[in-house]
Amino acid sequence: MALACVVPISGCEPKPKEDAEITAIREIEEIDEEEPGVGFFELGGDITLEVILDPAEPKAGEPTRIRATFASAYGRPMSQLSVRLVPDSGEPTDWQPLTMTKGMVYNEETDEIVEAADLQQQSPAMEYGASIYEGTIEFPAGESKVEFKDSEGTPMNFSWTVSAS
Repeated sequence: MALACVVPISGCEPKPKEDAEITAIREIEEIDEEEPGVGFFELGGDITLEVILDPAEPKAGEPTRIRATFASAYGRPMSQLSVRLVPDSGEPTDWQPLTMTKGMVYNEETDEIVEAADLQQQSPAMEYGASIYEGTIEFPAGESKVEFKDSEGTPMNFSWTVSAS
Protein backbone atom coordinates (compact mmCIF):
# COMPACT_ATOMS: atom_id res chain seq x y z
CA MET A 1 0.00 0.00 0.00
CA ALA A 2 1.29 3.46 -0.80
CA LEU A 3 0.39 6.65 1.04
CA ALA A 4 0.65 10.03 -0.60
CA CYS A 5 -0.33 13.32 1.01
CA VAL A 6 -0.91 16.41 -1.06
CA VAL A 7 -1.22 20.02 0.16
CA PRO A 8 -3.41 20.29 3.30
CA ILE A 9 -6.58 22.37 3.26
CA SER A 10 -6.42 25.83 4.74
CA GLY A 11 -8.84 28.20 6.35
CA CYS A 12 -8.68 27.62 10.11
CA GLU A 13 -7.13 30.74 11.57
CA PRO A 14 -6.53 30.00 15.30
CA LYS A 15 -2.93 29.63 16.40
CA PRO A 16 -1.82 26.00 16.94
CA LYS A 17 -1.90 24.52 20.43
CA GLU A 18 0.74 22.20 21.82
CA ASP A 19 1.23 18.87 20.08
CA ALA A 20 0.09 16.94 23.19
CA GLU A 21 -3.56 17.84 22.49
CA ILE A 22 -3.32 16.80 18.86
CA THR A 23 -1.80 13.42 19.69
CA ALA A 24 -4.31 12.64 22.46
CA ILE A 25 -6.64 10.68 20.16
CA ARG A 26 -3.69 8.58 18.99
CA GLU A 27 -2.97 7.60 22.60
CA ILE A 28 -6.64 6.79 23.23
CA GLU A 29 -6.95 4.64 20.15
CA GLU A 30 -3.45 3.12 20.52
CA ILE A 31 -2.75 3.38 16.80
CA ASP A 32 0.64 2.93 15.16
CA GLU A 33 0.56 5.06 12.02
CA GLU A 34 3.37 2.98 10.50
CA GLU A 35 1.06 -0.02 10.18
CA PRO A 36 -0.47 -0.96 6.83
CA GLY A 37 -4.07 0.19 6.51
CA VAL A 38 -3.55 3.26 8.70
CA GLY A 39 -3.42 6.79 7.31
CA PHE A 40 -2.85 9.95 9.35
CA PHE A 41 -3.45 13.30 7.67
CA GLU A 42 -2.93 16.81 9.04
CA LEU A 43 -5.51 19.01 7.36
CA GLY A 44 -4.25 22.37 8.61
CA GLY A 45 -5.45 24.49 11.51
CA ASP A 46 -4.83 21.63 13.98
CA ILE A 47 -7.42 19.44 12.27
CA THR A 48 -6.54 15.81 11.63
CA LEU A 49 -8.09 12.79 9.97
CA GLU A 50 -6.90 9.34 10.99
CA VAL A 51 -8.19 6.38 8.97
CA ILE A 52 -7.98 2.66 9.72
CA LEU A 53 -8.85 -0.09 7.24
CA ASP A 54 -9.80 -3.60 8.40
CA PRO A 55 -8.42 -5.72 6.91
CA ALA A 56 -5.34 -3.53 6.59
CA GLU A 57 -4.64 -4.89 3.11
CA PRO A 58 -8.02 -5.00 1.36
CA LYS A 59 -9.04 -7.85 -0.95
CA ALA A 60 -10.75 -6.74 -4.16
CA GLY A 61 -14.53 -7.11 -4.04
CA GLU A 62 -14.63 -8.00 -0.34
CA PRO A 63 -15.99 -5.69 2.37
CA THR A 64 -13.39 -3.53 4.09
CA ARG A 65 -14.32 -1.81 7.33
CA ILE A 66 -13.23 1.82 7.45
CA ARG A 67 -12.93 3.84 10.64
CA ALA A 68 -12.16 7.56 10.47
CA THR A 69 -11.34 9.82 13.42
CA PHE A 70 -11.93 13.48 12.52
CA ALA A 71 -10.36 15.64 15.25
CA SER A 72 -9.67 19.29 16.03
CA ALA A 73 -7.75 21.08 18.75
CA TYR A 74 -10.49 23.76 18.70
CA GLY A 75 -13.70 21.80 19.28
CA ARG A 76 -15.32 18.62 18.11
CA PRO A 77 -16.01 18.40 14.34
CA MET A 78 -19.68 17.49 13.96
CA SER A 79 -20.06 17.32 10.19
CA GLN A 80 -21.18 14.35 8.14
CA LEU A 81 -18.11 12.59 6.71
CA SER A 82 -18.31 10.75 3.38
CA VAL A 83 -15.86 8.58 1.45
CA ARG A 84 -15.42 7.46 -2.14
CA LEU A 85 -12.89 5.50 -4.16
CA VAL A 86 -11.25 6.66 -7.38
CA PRO A 87 -9.79 3.58 -9.11
CA ASP A 88 -6.80 4.14 -11.37
CA SER A 89 -8.66 2.33 -14.12
CA GLY A 90 -12.14 3.83 -13.88
CA GLU A 91 -14.73 6.30 -12.68
CA PRO A 92 -15.03 7.39 -9.05
CA THR A 93 -17.58 5.57 -6.92
CA ASP A 94 -20.55 7.44 -5.46
CA TRP A 95 -19.94 9.28 -2.21
CA GLN A 96 -20.82 7.01 0.70
CA PRO A 97 -21.71 8.59 4.04
CA LEU A 98 -19.96 7.17 7.08
CA THR A 99 -21.90 6.74 10.32
CA MET A 100 -20.80 8.69 13.39
CA THR A 101 -20.39 6.04 16.09
CA LYS A 102 -18.53 7.81 18.90
CA GLY A 103 -17.21 11.14 20.10
CA MET A 104 -14.28 12.21 22.24
CA VAL A 105 -14.27 15.48 24.21
CA TYR A 106 -12.08 17.35 26.65
CA ASN A 107 -13.25 17.10 30.27
CA GLU A 108 -12.37 20.29 32.17
CA GLU A 109 -12.84 18.66 35.60
CA THR A 110 -10.40 15.77 35.02
CA ASP A 111 -8.18 17.47 32.39
CA GLU A 112 -8.54 14.35 30.20
CA ILE A 113 -9.97 13.37 26.85
CA VAL A 114 -13.05 11.22 27.50
CA GLU A 115 -15.81 9.53 25.49
CA ALA A 116 -18.72 11.89 24.80
CA ALA A 117 -21.90 11.21 26.79
CA ASP A 118 -23.86 11.26 23.52
CA LEU A 119 -23.16 11.80 19.82
CA GLN A 120 -24.14 15.50 19.99
CA GLN A 121 -21.94 16.49 22.96
CA GLN A 122 -19.49 19.26 22.17
CA SER A 123 -16.09 19.92 23.71
CA PRO A 124 -15.73 23.09 25.76
CA ALA A 125 -14.97 26.11 23.56
CA MET A 126 -11.54 26.00 21.98
CA GLU A 127 -10.66 22.55 23.42
CA TYR A 128 -9.84 19.25 21.75
CA GLY A 129 -12.64 17.07 20.37
CA ALA A 130 -13.06 14.23 17.87
CA SER A 131 -15.84 12.43 16.03
CA ILE A 132 -15.38 8.81 15.01
CA TYR A 133 -17.08 7.48 11.89
CA GLU A 134 -17.40 3.95 10.52
CA GLY A 135 -18.58 2.25 7.36
CA THR A 136 -17.83 -0.51 4.88
CA ILE A 137 -16.41 -0.13 1.37
CA GLU A 138 -15.32 -2.55 -1.34
CA PHE A 139 -12.11 -1.85 -3.19
CA PRO A 140 -11.73 -2.87 -6.83
CA ALA A 141 -8.57 -4.76 -7.87
CA GLY A 142 -5.51 -2.56 -8.26
CA GLU A 143 -4.84 0.88 -6.83
CA SER A 144 -7.55 3.30 -5.76
CA LYS A 145 -7.35 6.76 -4.25
CA VAL A 146 -9.47 7.18 -1.15
CA GLU A 147 -11.18 10.58 -0.91
CA PHE A 148 -13.16 12.15 1.92
CA LYS A 149 -15.47 15.17 2.14
CA ASP A 150 -17.49 16.78 4.91
CA SER A 151 -21.20 17.61 4.97
CA GLU A 152 -20.59 21.00 3.37
CA GLY A 153 -19.09 19.25 0.35
CA THR A 154 -15.57 20.37 1.21
CA PRO A 155 -13.15 17.69 0.00
CA MET A 156 -10.22 16.79 2.19
CA ASN A 157 -7.28 17.92 0.07
CA PHE A 158 -4.98 14.89 0.20
CA SER A 159 -4.64 11.66 -1.67
CA TRP A 160 -4.35 8.22 -0.07
CA THR A 161 -3.60 5.37 -2.47
CA VAL A 162 -4.59 1.86 -1.37
CA SER A 163 -3.86 -1.34 -3.32
CA ALA A 164 -6.32 -4.24 -3.24
CA SER A 165 -5.38 -7.69 -4.44
